[in-house]
Amino acid sequence: MNSPEDLFKNAFENFESAPPEDAWSNISREVAFKSFFKFYPKRLNIYYTAAAIAVLSTALYFGTADRNTEPITISSIEESANTISASQRKVIIKDIPIQRGNGSSSTSENNRIQVIDNNNFAQPSTETCYDTEVNVQYIDESQLVEDTSEPKVDMDFSADFVAEIPDACSPSTVRFVNRSKNVDYCVWNFGNGSTSYDYNATASYRTAGTYYVTLKTVKDTKSKVSAQTVTINPMPKADIAHTKARVNSPMIVEARNVQDASHIKWLFGDDASSVSTKAAHTYKSAGNFTLSLIVSNQFCADTINETIEVTVPEYSISFPNALYASVSGATDGFGGGQPKFAPFLPKGDINMIDRYSLRIYSKAGKEVFSSNNPSFGWNGYYNGGKLSAGVYVYKAAYTFVNGEYYTCEGNITLIYGE
Repeated sequence: MNSPEDLFKNAFENFESAPPEDAWSNISREVAFKSFFKFYPKRLNIYYTAAAIAVLSTALYFGTADRNTEPITISSIEESANTISASQRKVIIKDIPIQRGNGSSSTSENNRIQVIDNNNFAQPSTETCYDTEVNVQYIDESQLVEDTSEPKVDMDFSADFVAEIPDACSPSTVRFVNRSKNVDYCVWNFGNGSTSYDYNATASYRTAGTYYVTLKTVKDTKSKVSAQTVTINPMPKADIAHTKARVNSPMIVEARNVQDASHIKWLFGDDASSVSTKAAHTYKSAGNFTLSLIVSNQFCADTINETIEVTVPEYSISFPNALYASVSGATDGFGGGQPKFAPFLPKGDINMIDRYSLRIYSKAGKEVFSSNNPSFGWNGYYNGGKLSAGVYVYKAAYTFVNGEYYTCEGNITLIYGE
């Protein structure tokens, strides 16, 4: 495109005249002004300027316009038909209690609505959405601060338990009652190699001892531990040892290997009993009897039973309960010469006796006779002198050739005759 200067020169070709000094600058300004109002695609003109102003105005309008022109409708998650309208700029969901149909309340992070306005403050108002109570509060946006603190744990969160230990000895089962509050889950360690995640738990202890029991409770990211010791008492024990049981022959019983026992009691099965660690008992008849040994301590007791077979002995002897002595003098201790006044001798299988001992005592405890020969007996005299008539005590011990050993004792009445 030719400039105004070129056009002018072409129009006045071969004519020369010097124009004023500012003529060309004035002509250029006038042409530029007129061309500004004409549309040229690649040149700044009024159309481009108007478009730029329109775009800038629109951006400013949406950036600064009051958003209070239209209500904001919030639909309930549970029931979209129920809505809440609030003619404010911003909405923030916060925790509030939910009123349920049964009158109880709960808390949800999506149930409180807080409306923020940069310009206005108003008193809180309440609107109802579904079964959720919504608090609407207007605050300054500058007051909003992001909460970066850790979630708070309920102050009632605790770890506590009680051990219900039975009044018994091992093996025992212990019940643990959980008294913890506001826990998500529990971890038990019973100290015997076993664990449990139950709220209330039980544990079995097969051997006596002291066990360290712990309960760990967890709430959110927090945990607490409660611990105590559980003592299981030992079961008392013992073994039974006894000699052979023969009719009219004492059986010797003994409690051996007694452990953790403070009391002992024998039951012989024929209404007789004893509380000695070692005792003797004589059965009057043959048969089977239950011999029981009861061992106990302050916590529990244990009973050991054994069947006893009482038999008639292969060999036996017996002793009379009275002696008829001669008033005229001592007789032969072997029973010779005066059969009417026979000495105090055992009757029975005396020839099968291997070892023998007989002792006789007065009421005062004085020994008045002794013999190691079953064929030699007491004649009622002591050192050749006559003893007073009355009751005396005898004690005998003997062993037969088959190894059976017996002891016996009893009373004998001394009587004198002509």
